[in-house]
Amino acid sequence: TDPDDEAEAMYLAVLDATQEGHVALDCGAASSIGGLEALAALSNLATKQIGGDVQVDTTVRIPFRFGNGSKQSTVSKVTAPTRIGERTGTVAYNVLDAQAPALLGMDFLTKSGAVVDFATKTARFKHLGPEVHELKRLDSGHLAVRMVGREVPATLPRV
Repeated sequence: TDPDDEAEAMYLAVLDATQEGHVALDCGAASSIGGLEALAALSNLATKQIGGDVQVDTTVRIPFRFGNGSKQSTVSKVTAPTRIGERTGTVAYNVLDAQAPALLGMDFLTKSGAVVDFATKTARFKHLGPEVHELKRLDSGHLAVRMVGREVPATLPRV
């Protein structure tokens, strides 16, 4: 199979999840990032369901290097409303002028106190509350948390 076709299919799978309010967790990314299309979809959904304003700072230009060795600078930083469980707030994403999914990087994962259980596909964000959140496994292999809309609380298996 063509690597470009595989990359496109993976992007579309993650974009579909983003349009439903899920954002992929990426502990390999230093900061939260996304492409214009993905972040526009997420921001529109967030303002409809949560309310609040989306802030855009077009003065932020940060160079990024990706796993494949390519480099690209961001075109802005967007801060959008979010809700994880019952907790509302905002998340800042660096914006690329590219086809790129929305990814929660180490900046968010660290500040939120994320503890991810890959076996049960659940996460707890210690600094956001005691709730355990069910994660969605995307076709790309990423785990994603619902950042907009309502989620069903996770039920943990008894050990």
